[in-house]
Amino acid sequence: MRFAARLSVAVGFLAVSVASPAAFAPAAHASPVTLGVCVGQQGLVHYATPTVSYAPLTDQTQTSIKVRMGLLRDDNNAVFSGGCAGSVRPGDRIHPAGGDVGPLTPVYMNASLTGNLSCANGSAAQAADGTASAGWWASGAMTWTMQQHDDHGHPYRISALVTLTNPNFDTGPYDTVTVTGIVRSGVNFGATVSGTLWMDPVKLDSPFTLRALASSYSLDLTDAANCADPVASNASVPFMMFGGGDGSPFLQHDSSSSLLGTTGVPGITFTMG
Repeated sequence: MRFAARLSVAVGFLAVSVASPAAFAPAAHASPVTLGVCVGQQGLVHYATPTVSYAPLTDQTQTSIKVRMGLLRDDNNAVFSGGCAGSVRPGDRIHPAGGDVGPLTPVYMNASLTGNLSCANGSAAQAADGTASAGWWASGAMTWTMQQHDDHGHPYRISALVTLTNPNFDTGPYDTVTVTGIVRSGVNFGATVSGTLWMDPVKLDSPFTLRALASSYSLDLTDAANCADPVASNASVPFMMFGGGDGSPFLQHDSSSSLLGTTGVPGITFTMG
């Protein structure tokens, strides 16, 4: 999926310890430290416009596209929650003692972003995008809501403002997006957000299946190819599946491999300093 403006980045696997990611709070002068991660989540992306609730992404840039993300479930109705870890600033009202509050289990992961977007993938497809000049990265809110509770009995949350960008599809993985931003509230408050997720086109196999189940969708190879070819206006992508990171240290799902075969996709990391 292309978010118009492009950014060349490395997407090697981030080796992050999650057993005790932030039993310390960094001093103001300290070198950057990893506060935590969110890994192993797997979910669905769908697109909308200001007037249409479900509007497919195409290979021509459209303005004001809403990107909405949420977690999927397995056939036993268990959420592909993955795991998160992080730290709370000492003195923060949600946990005044501060320090490590992991491991955390997301019940929900939601994102609502807006950009001027197309699925045109690679230089040939992008050259055929007649409205590419209107392209604008997708930015907005991304929030993880946890099963565990803070000192006031409310679910821990990580709420971030993020931007999704793409690596160079001609030289790097062709189905990943780079996530950057800052945590605005909750666990890891003030931390820098960085990482990579995979996003692959999928199709709903039957209108009678449950849309919340991952097994209701299959890889849409036709539109994956159409998004990458030099033919204009032959792609229509209503849904994408996303994932990233190995949740097995949390006894959760490993979603570090994409449906199209990209491996080692790291998920999200939170750093301070």
